[in-house]
Amino acid sequence: MIRQIRDVFTIPSNISEEYWAHTVRSNHRILVILSTLCMAAQLFNIYRVLFTSDSGLGTVNNRIYFSFYCVMLAGCGAYLVLSPWLKHRPKFLGALQSAAMTFWILWCAGLNCYDIYGNPEASNGTFITALLGAAVCIQTVPWFAVINFIGSTIIFHWLTSFALDFSYMWNCVLSMGVAIVVCYARSRYTVSNILNQQEIIKINGKLTEEKEKLNLTLQKYGYILRQTNNIIFDWNVDTGAVEFSESWTQNFDYPAYIPDFSQWLKTSTIMSEKEKDKLLARIRKAMEESGQLETEISLHDKNGICSWYLLHLAFQKDSDGHIKSGVGYLTDINKHKNEVCQLKFRAKTDVLTGLMNRGAIEEYMLARRSALTSQDMMVMAILDVDNFKYVNDTYGHPCGDKVLAEVGQMLRDRFREGDGIGRIGGDEFMVVFVLKKNMGAVKKKLEKISGAAKPVIWENTQINVSISVGAAVWDGDSFDSLYKRADHALYVTKQKHKGGYTIL
Repeated sequence: MIRQIRDVFTIPSNISEEYWAHTVRSNHRILVILSTLCMAAQLFNIYRVLFTSDSGLGTVNNRIYFSFYCVMLAGCGAYLVLSPWLKHRPKFLGALQSAAMTFWILWCAGLNCYDIYGNPEASNGTFITALLGAAVCIQTVPWFAVINFIGSTIIFHWLTSFALDFSYMWNCVLSMGVAIVVCYARSRYTVSNILNQQEIIKINGKLTEEKEKLNLTLQKYGYILRQTNNIIFDWNVDTGAVEFSESWTQNFDYPAYIPDFSQWLKTSTIMSEKEKDKLLARIRKAMEESGQLETEISLHDKNGICSWYLLHLAFQKDSDGHIKSGVGYLTDINKHKNEVCQLKFRAKTDVLTGLMNRGAIEEYMLARRSALTSQDMMVMAILDVDNFKYVNDTYGHPCGDKVLAEVGQMLRDRFREGDGIGRIGGDEFMVVFVLKKNMGAVKKKLEKISGAAKPVIWENTQINVSISVGAAVWDGDSFDSLYKRADHALYVTKQKHKGGYTIL
């Protein structure tokens, strides 16, 4: 058990150097910008204390704030001075960046504590912001980040327990948990990325040793397919032909060999037109500059579901420096993207049902519509529990809450994981889902959720639940406009035939 926990929060020794090199490069750019901005902010704060404050350094309060500003100014300056000296020593620079994380969290915790000591009612979110900011901006080894987040939270709670209420303390703990999850997810993503890059390099090396030919075929790297679930492909730049591994056909139902990939991409529905243009531009840039490409793309599978993939592509040149071929792979990162989305939407979740609230489902719709193709249709359905007031008045609000929770679970069971499902207030629910253009499929979907739902048992009494639905198909209008149309459709249903559905 201890070994398993240790493995979760440590970096494999065989990629330790690559991990540090990657994180140091990523952190350095961010920290230079943040240090510069932070120094400017502290200089302004020092100026305010010395020249615009009536008391200057004459009060203890001003001297304490002045000290905080000076400490942060010195810390940022120290990083900007020391980092160039450690540029070619990644582990030392990484240690400095890790120390910067600790310094930032402790500084913000100290400042927040002093603010609370001065005015217990003014419990601002400086410490919470520090935790989340450190997790997002600075990447380090997971165990170090976990120690920082947990240790600083314990110290902060101990110092401020006399002044803060339970809800604020609980928010701090939740923020600490989110920070740990973000840090762990970023670390695992980096480790996976490095391992995949090593695999590609090793594969290219073996193929080059066996036969010095640029026109690779699937037979030359067939052993790769036995080692990975990635979609492998070989691109002949001269002819434009691309040959994919078997996983391509299994996932997308397209032929494994495409004679003219560029022309095929223009006419296919695997990506939106906007995404196609972005991808082709990035490929051209990679061919002209680095010779390698790594980017995230969204693709529609054979079921019409949009999934995220990480594209790795490396070009090979002949002795004259001309690009002759490209070899690469697609890695399914849909789970990772969903985890990130879940973290973003967690703050906008309905507590009772665990579904999205109105704000979250609106964001979902705005994000989802950008990936639609001409073959897709997006539908908004608003659901209302019939006679819900009678349930509340007769059996009490706890019973009403159980009914709402059961309806929420029913919606989860009858829609896909990637659909937007939410409770927008009271006994009203909303579902935003995407299907291939087929009104019959939409009606079939609505028939499954309208009418009689699963009865709810409350104190040995069976309560029958009926649901009315109003739906509208998105035609390019705004969220509010689509909502009004769906809401009007619900009104028509309630007036004419409760327990049914109406589409406008």
